[in-house]
Amino acid sequence: DPGLITALVERWRPETSTFHVSFGEVTITLEDVATLTGLAIDGDAVVVDIPGEDWSAMCLRDFR
Repeated sequence: DPGLITALVERWRPETSTFHVSFGEVTITLEDVATLTGLAIDGDAVVVDIPGEDWSAMCLRDFR
């Protein structure tokens, strides 16, 4: 949801790693991410190494 992402970006404060909202400061936990995305947070980490992949370019790629 582009509108939600924009709203979160506008409220992010990198110096404190928190979001500033009308009722104070909040941060997002790993449990919050799991709840919102439905991804499991227990078990081993999944690590993928793709030789030759430019990770910085991939992170900046527009996936729309």
